[in-house]
Amino acid sequence: MSNDIIDNRDQKLVEHIMNPLAKLTAASSGFAVTRVVGIDLGTTNSTVAQVCLPVAAEATAEAACECLSLEQPTQMGPCIGALVPSVVAVDREGEVWVGEGAKRMRAEPQRHGLALEKNLFYETKNDMGLKKRYMRAAGEFDHARKIAGHVLRFLTEGAHGAAGLPASRTVVTVPASFQVNQRADTLEAARMAGLELSEFDLLDEPVAALTDYLFTHAGLDFQDRPQNLVVFDFGGGTCDVFVARISPGGEGSAVSIETRSASRYHRLGGGDFDTAIIHELLIPQLLEDNKLPPRYFEWAERKKIIEPALRGCAEALKEGLCREIARLHLHGRYAEADKDEIAAFQAPAKVKVAGRDYILKNPRLSAAEWENLLAPYLDPDLLHARESDYTLVLSVFAPITDALERARMKRGEIDVVLLAGGGSLVPQVGWALEAFFSGSRVLRFPDATSAQTAIARGAAWSAAWIETFGKPLVAPVIPETLALRVKDSEPIPLVCAGSPIPQPADGTFARLDGLHLPKVFSGTLRIQMVTLPDERVVLTLPLHFDVSKAGEAVCFEYRFRSSRVFECAVSLWQSTDARHLITAENPLINVCNPGAAREEIERIEEELREAGGPAACHVDMLCRLAELYEEIRMREKACEVLKSALRVSSQPDAWILNRLGSLYGELGDYNRMETHFAEAARVDPKWSAPHFNWALHHQSRREYAKALEKIDEAILRQPDKGPSMILRARILSRMGQSAAARECAEEAMPLFPWPDDIDEWELYWFHEGCVMLGLKEKAELARMGMEGGSQKTADQTTDRDLPELRQR
Repeated sequence: MSNDIIDNRDQKLVEHIMNPLAKLTAASSGFAVTRVVGIDLGTTNSTVAQVCLPVAAEATAEAACECLSLEQPTQMGPCIGALVPSVVAVDREGEVWVGEGAKRMRAEPQRHGLALEKNLFYETKNDMGLKKRYMRAAGEFDHARKIAGHVLRFLTEGAHGAAGLPASRTVVTVPASFQVNQRADTLEAARMAGLELSEFDLLDEPVAALTDYLFTHAGLDFQDRPQNLVVFDFGGGTCDVFVARISPGGEGSAVSIETRSASRYHRLGGGDFDTAIIHELLIPQLLEDNKLPPRYFEWAERKKIIEPALRGCAEALKEGLCREIARLHLHGRYAEADKDEIAAFQAPAKVKVAGRDYILKNPRLSAAEWENLLAPYLDPDLLHARESDYTLVLSVFAPITDALERARMKRGEIDVVLLAGGGSLVPQVGWALEAFFSGSRVLRFPDATSAQTAIARGAAWSAAWIETFGKPLVAPVIPETLALRVKDSEPIPLVCAGSPIPQPADGTFARLDGLHLPKVFSGTLRIQMVTLPDERVVLTLPLHFDVSKAGEAVCFEYRFRSSRVFECAVSLWQSTDARHLITAENPLINVCNPGAAREEIERIEEELREAGGPAACHVDMLCRLAELYEEIRMREKACEVLKSALRVSSQPDAWILNRLGSLYGELGDYNRMETHFAEAARVDPKWSAPHFNWALHHQSRREYAKALEKIDEAILRQPDKGPSMILRARILSRMGQSAAARECAEEAMPLFPWPDDIDEWELYWFHEGCVMLGLKEKAELARMGMEGGSQKTADQTTDRDLPELRQR
């Protein structure tokens, strides 16, 4: 957890505890002209706001904040607006387009010679902090931080041009869960844009939204007691859920914000709604309008050509329909209306694929279709991710529930919920959150513009506060005491609750004296950090020293940096052993960034990009990549990867052909399935797997005669395979030949390497054979084996590996 304090110690400047605007205006009224800027560097759209602090001659005026409308060049002339699409494009002549001009070019990528991650870039914020490079792009566009630098430069120069006055300070927002490498990339992007930012000039987006609400609405009514707060920041590409405890300070002079948890689901945002509209509604309409079969377009054509081309259309349909739904709801006419008759329309759209034009004649989105599409995103019970080749379906209540659990709070304990971000403007999202937090005050910004620009305004207010008082509006402090566990003694406090960050204040290391290696030493020293008073473990790390060093004095140094990273350095006083440096990012904040499979996908794809594309030496890597795409249910993408593996292979590969056959079967493309199974069997005539899978397919479709033919062919190729015999027994049983099925199962059982060398796949078929033959004891053992055996025991590690504390 993290604790933040809005510092209002200067009593004579405070008019009211929850009126920061009054304090800011009073404190700055003697300044010369001061202009500060806040930037919301968003996934889908970015915005810039400014605060102009009043000069001495205008001491009665209030500090004013406004979101700037910037001129954005397009090929049809300039477009002026506050929302700047976070899109960068480089045309054939090498001209760089940022914002609305690039977004419009994205709709016709082939016309403008654009290719994703080569000279067209959007939603790159999700790549910040990763090693991923855009290998096909020119050097100044080959990383997400460089794209962010172009967007920041456009915003900064546009803001300067609009105001005619340079900014004395700029604050840029980041998701609350951004870790050190992601924040470092943001700082580097700012440097590329000509901005020199300190760590205090990066502001968490939910805190920015809350800051703007405090200023804009002259604060909140706390009724003299702390309140639990949730900020639901649902943007175009991210969903940040921020749980905090906010309370008035002593003598009505301070506001304390104690961060309890932050959950970020970087692949859940309003943009996912647009993607779902494209693939669930618009592409089927496009196929029907052009009299094409359902699987006419390949994965790459749908994802890399059609999706970018129709994204603007989908976004316009969504926004138009949501406005109409909100209007009808306001007048009490939506609930009982015919949802099929409420619809948004767009002009015909043209999509060019492989040199041919396809026309989407009448793009339409009805309220009935919209509610059906939204249903899984708003399901409070089914919280698991469901991902296809083209869309991610994840309930917004997944990050909410996750954040509440990590904060150790129940929804009934939440007093205030603040909705921010463009995604929160969808009426059904707001209604769902009101129902979920039925006992809480749900706060909204008054209109769409305010909701979409709140984060930039909050950043500008924060910049004004720093410029006026020389310290952040939200000054981070330690929420819980952080302590080091030692052997046979109470944990030793290192940084105490309420201490300002950084600790020590000058950023150097503090030292803890009196620590030694245990006298009875195994060679492993366990460094374990806990919170006090509940002794919740936040860091455990084993360090290795020579056993002969038992009892030697330990040098233990530590610090808590302003970036909210805890660092400690461990070495031996009387030894030349290396100094061990331990770091823990946000140790007191519960942050969730799911997606281990996607992280591995990014790593493999980055390796392939660095190699200049796949080659024969990368076949195993491509097969692993396909497995990962299967794991997240992107089967068509898995097929594309396996086809690449076949292409770079020096000879046909039966395993890849067989896997492709299975995938095509799952996709319902049975012609391709049979072609690939047959080719796999031809390439390796002694391997039974293609015919086994072919038989399994026919059995699942109740084509038992065909299934029996294929499994017999599999057994002919490899007669010693138990699973093939069990599948044959299953098929015979389904055909009503019980005696033959039992005889086949009895022949199969001795073929299994039970119990020593059986793998998970064989175990499944062994268990089925046991059930067929009534072998209850073996069936139970097999079932336990499939479930992973008995539960692992809890960690029974004693304190023997902890450092010893002697005279201090």
